[in-house]
Amino acid sequence: MSKIFIAANTLDIGGIETSLIAFLKNIDLKKNKVTLLLQNRKGALLEQVPKGIDIIEYKPIKSKNILFRKIKNRINFINFIKENKDKYDVSICYASYIYLPSIIVRKISKNNYMWVHTDYSKIYSLSDFFRFIKLYGYNKYSNLVFVSKEALNNYPFKMKEQKYFVCHNLLPLDIEKKSLEKVDYKKKKKFLFVNISRHDEDAKKISRIIEASYELKKEYSDFEVLLIGEGNDTSKYVEMLNNYEINDTIKILPMTTNPYPYYKLADCFLLSSNYEGGPITIYESLILKTPVITTNVGDVKDYVDKNNGIIIDKNVMSLKRAMFEFINNKYSVKFDSDKFNKEVKDVLNSIIESGNNHEI
Repeated sequence: MSKIFIAANTLDIGGIETSLIAFLKNIDLKKNKVTLLLQNRKGALLEQVPKGIDIIEYKPIKSKNILFRKIKNRINFINFIKENKDKYDVSICYASYIYLPSIIVRKISKNNYMWVHTDYSKIYSLSDFFRFIKLYGYNKYSNLVFVSKEALNNYPFKMKEQKYFVCHNLLPLDIEKKSLEKVDYKKKKKFLFVNISRHDEDAKKISRIIEASYELKKEYSDFEVLLIGEGNDTSKYVEMLNNYEINDTIKILPMTTNPYPYYKLADCFLLSSNYEGGPITIYESLILKTPVITTNVGDVKDYVDKNNGIIIDKNVMSLKRAMFEFINNKYSVKFDSDKFNKEVKDVLNSIIESGNNHEI
């Protein structure tokens, strides 16, 4: 039986967390013993962790006494490494931005993997990107796993001694069943557009949807938009809706553990992001036969075509034109989710099984 160690941040509702739950559900717990370390043992998705997986919390202590805090945290860190070194056949840092867990993962097993969920070349300058990978030790990992080919291709610091893999996010197995649940919302207009995402303007650029809707409404008004999510920029979007006076067109609803009925309710899914690693919401929408309008992020160009959606430039008028084009055309969505998931599972299983011989 292989012993697998996986580190993450929390299990709050989010793309990384949702894909992690799907990953955990894919592991054969009869053949593998899994330990999940969380920086904060909290989140609405905690209850979805399969039974049989051990969950531990690793949270540095807080104290106003700086010297005591540093010494105590250092001792705890050293002891944790000693207790767990070489205990696991495979260790995985599933969140690519957690500092201490990222060190723990590569120190307790030589067969270690860093999961890279974002194309950081779109965020940082080359010098800042270099400082980032040094800080989180990307250059010290045995293996790096990217959630899109684009993210791997744009990674500028490849080394001969490292191995690199592309593994899209595994799609939830029960998505179609969950999409049948009823939600307390009824369409009010002929066309309903939906966006489901974290409210982070720098990455998700939801202001683009608000501005495009404002422009579209000048020409056509029989549509509505749901923005499902929350985050640091939610208040900014509320203010924008008030300023543009389009509260009758766009509604903001809180994030939910089951957003899938909204995909089914929608006529079209909108993704306006500046950058993504692997935009799981696009694939979820296609599974549920809902066409998409998306910016060219991750590997969407491999799955989105003229039959199931529109790929747009990253600007307001491109999105507005696409929304108007959608209203005036019909789309027939075909997406082979079984094939998609099989390709992902093949990579995941090869990583899990690599603990048997430390080679894949």
